[in-house]
Amino acid sequence: MKESEKQILIGSLLGDMSATKEFINARIEETHSVKQLDYLKWKLQNLPSIDAKIVTINDKAKNKIFYRLLSKTSPNINWFHEKFYPSGKKTISEEILLLCKKTALAVWYCDDGDYDFENKSVSFHTEAFSKNKNQQIKSWFYKNLYLTGNLKKVRQKYFCFRLSVKSSTKFLQLVRPIIASMPDSMHYKLGHLDNKNAEKIKEFKQKKRLRGKFYNKREYVKIKNRAWAKRYYKKNKSKILKKRKTPAYKLKKKKYLQAYLKRPEVISRIKKNQASYRKTEKYRKWFREYQRQYRKKNRPKLGDNY
Repeated sequence: MKESEKQILIGSLLGDMSATKEFINARIEETHSVKQLDYLKWKLQNLPSIDAKIVTINDKAKNKIFYRLLSKTSPNINWFHEKFYPSGKKTISEEILLLCKKTALAVWYCDDGDYDFENKSVSFHTEAFSKNKNQQIKSWFYKNLYLTGNLKKVRQKYFCFRLSVKSSTKFLQLVRPIIASMPDSMHYKLGHLDNKNAEKIKEFKQKKRLRGKFYNKREYVKIKNRAWAKRYYKKNKSKILKKRKTPAYKLKKKKYLQAYLKRPEVISRIKKNQASYRKTEKYRKWFREYQRQYRKKNRPKLGDNY
């Protein structure tokens, strides 16, 4: 078996593929929806040493059609079954991770990875593994690829591994050549590294901005933000006041205010507030006094016309 085939199988078994042993030899299988059919075909094409085919599964309960990559039992698969299923249940080990190269990582990510279009980050759905195994994955990424990340709790008792934004970009650059050789349907996994995803990223950013806008309008959020702002100001008061005196800050503030006051919604709000203020007794009192002072100032003196 070629090294490239071995890498595809390692990455697949870290992801959605499963291996089962029947009597002497083992076989593999992997199921996807119609969206990943081209991806399954790519795997089948790149695994010539394994006698496999893609079968159609009609799930009447879900009213959906699935496609399964299914192989015959083969001695070529026994080694993979032994490494991933030493006790009958799929697991991960330091030995398996050390065997991973670019191809295995790319396939693992395409199988079980997720790209967050809002935050431009990569995560791996490793919920099938325990917290200790997820810690092992996290340590391996840092020690061998210098990529940092954190464990995210899912459904109270499971964990998945998420790379930081900076490390996500590095990871995508690493696996980009492999994913680029896959069908077009998988190129969305490249996220911001593929220009075809630009519109999708823009759309998700707008959705995030709207959610943030509605969230910040909630009263308890306003109270929380004000409290945080007060604590921050108290802690960094001298630094903030010093920064406000700089010409660069003053110029930036001036430009911001000029742009802010030109916004249609701001102009409309100011006019509405002014109209509302003119109806108040405070404004009327001030305006009467202003009129008296104006008439007194501009009243012609006796003898001016003589």
